[in-house]
Amino acid sequence: MRNFSTLLLGLALLSSLLATEMHLTSAKAALQETPIPTEQSITDAQGVEMNFVPAGSFQMGYTLNQYLSLCSEFQPINTGLRICSPPNEKLILMPHRVEMGSFYIDTYEVSIGAYTACVESGGCSEEILKRQLTAQIDMPIVRINVYEAEIYCNWRNAHLPTEEEWEYAAAGTENFTFPWGNTFDGTKVNVCDASCSMQVIANQNWNDGYSDIAPIQAFETDRSWVGAYNLGGNVAEWTSTRVYIDDLGNDLHIVKGSASITYAFYAASWTRIAVVALSQQTHVGFRCARMTR
Repeated sequence: MRNFSTLLLGLALLSSLLATEMHLTSAKAALQETPIPTEQSITDAQGVEMNFVPAGSFQMGYTLNQYLSLCSEFQPINTGLRICSPPNEKLILMPHRVEMGSFYIDTYEVSIGAYTACVESGGCSEEILKRQLTAQIDMPIVRINVYEAEIYCNWRNAHLPTEEEWEYAAAGTENFTFPWGNTFDGTKVNVCDASCSMQVIANQNWNDGYSDIAPIQAFETDRSWVGAYNLGGNVAEWTSTRVYIDDLGNDLHIVKGSASITYAFYAASWTRIAVVALSQQTHVGFRCARMTR
């Protein structure tokens, strides 16, 4: 996960931050999340499908024993690599009940095609499209920082999900360990396994058939209780939740879920990592959420 914590320094970073925050402030000023009907599935004004998440409560967070036990269970085999150790103390989130109101969340990760529509309308920067490794429109958008992701969601009269919203959409009132249930099956989700290009962290017990990122609709089995796909894998996803400011002054936000070239342990609904908000990671994307009232 070291790639996820790359720090962006220098004058170029400062310039990017100022420009992006100005754009975001303007977008937020124009945003008003209007009430929408509480249907199981809707298509918003920009043609993006969203699923209804009913109000309820769930247990958020984890114990240290839970963390170490699950991490050890998914330890890569036949590599000699041992990567399970206590997490950064700033990331430990002890179990607690959270009451949630209803909202909508994107059915799929935001795709290159969906983001292109924002660019063509003048609402988003074309620069993000130039960063992509492919022009395939059904692939998830990546190499996008948290502020740029928020701008896109605001363009849709939506918002970047909080960590609580994201985890609730994955775990639900039954507190599932994984978005699809409590039993892991490596064929259900795009994580690093026998076909993964990062074999040093791969677990050879599974093979999902992809060496890297897959199209957003490729994994029908990585589906949560509310019908949201790829919360477990494919690309990890930004949330709007700031976790802390590091010693260099970098703003870090919570990223949830595993990715196609990352450790399968992170497919668990409660896992969390901190990523520099301005970073443009090759395997971090996002989805949007929207209030119902």
